[in-house]
Amino acid sequence: MDLRQELMEGRVPVSQMGSVVATGRLHPPFVVVDTEGVEVAAVTECLGDLAASDCSPLTCRSYAFALLRWFRVLWLLGVDWDRATEGEVTVLVGWFRSAANPQRRRRGRGSGEPGSVNLRTGKPTPAAGYAPRTVTTRCRW
Repeated sequence: MDLRQELMEGRVPVSQMGSVVATGRLHPPFVVVDTEGVEVAAVTECLGDLAASDCSPLTCRSYAFALLRWFRVLWLLGVDWDRATEGEVTVLVGWFRSAANPQRRRRGRGSGEPGSVNLRTGKPTPAAGYAPRTVTTRCRW
């Protein structure tokens, strides 16, 4: 099976290449850097425009993490961002729909398994993966 298919089915983790870094600047307050610590110019430009639109610095940070995830998929596939097609977007969406969400592994004492019902409140415990709303908001650009 090829890498794209394995990514789409959540069997390959998106690697931890690159990071989001605070700049100390207003425009933008956060940037994405690659594995060598070099700013990803396209992301910096996008985040600068976003910051100039008077949004919260935390909104810029959130967008930076979403763009970092996108670039991690592209880096893993060996595709330059300006050459990405609908096919790469499909891989990202497929990965979101099938991969486990690491935040769901954080559980307090007595909490149920992901996807089960909380016996005290009767509410469902979030499933192990990403919520459909997260997929929609993280993949809409």
